Amino acid sequence: MDISGLKRDKAALDRAIGELKKAVEDISGDIAGLGDDLVVFVPSGIKIDREKVVGGKD
Repeated sequence: MDISGLKRDKAALDRAIGELKKAVEDISGDIAGLGDDLVVFVPSGIKIDREKVVGGKD
């Protein structure tokens, strides 16, 4: 999800991220930031490999 439009309003950004985290927690999913403008969230049964997503060490 592109959150770049919310970055101008910190309160709205914090509220949106908080709501996303709660929703993802409710479904036992996973959530991660991807750069400064993207948030990735997935349902239960899927985990985000943060090393692959952010370019971990080889």
